Amino acid sequence: MLDLVTGRYLTPRGAEVPVDRIERRDGALFFAVPEADNPRLQTLECWVLPSRRLRVCRWTLAPDATVTDADFDYYVDFCQVESVADRFVMVDDYVDIKVWQGRRLAVDDVDELIAALGVGFIEPREAQVAVETAFEVAVELTGLELSVLTWLKQEGWN
Repeated sequence: MLDLVTGRYLTPRGAEVPVDRIERRDGALFFAVPEADNPRLQTLECWVLPSRRLRVCRWTLAPDATVTDADFDYYVDFCQVESVADRFVMVDDYVDIKVWQGRRLAVDDVDELIAALGVGFIEPREAQVAVETAFEVAVELTGLELSVLTWLKQEGWN
């Protein structure tokens, strides 16, 4: 949850951190915060696109962290985005895309989506939209040679 009035972000693991930067554009949002959930990471940049039901995340590694092959460049997190007054609440739709800029992408956590669907954590229609949107974005990124920044420009971000 991101609170624009207090300038605070509640991380998925429950840590509350100050927001370093916020930009709003035509119903979309960019924010940057210190990373509190993973000691290997230093900062999180996040582009929230409610109309696409997703947010694009990019983390900066901490100075003492070692880069591994598992470290992707961007993480596309499919979620329902609810904007109430000056608060943005992002509810995970489980499926994600990891992007290694210019090299490859992986649609991830479909197993989590199926498990959540099986126990009623997500409605069938929401699960269908999440999968359709994930594959739509994967095709779009592939058509742009896996350039997330080019894709974000097409979505209205420079």
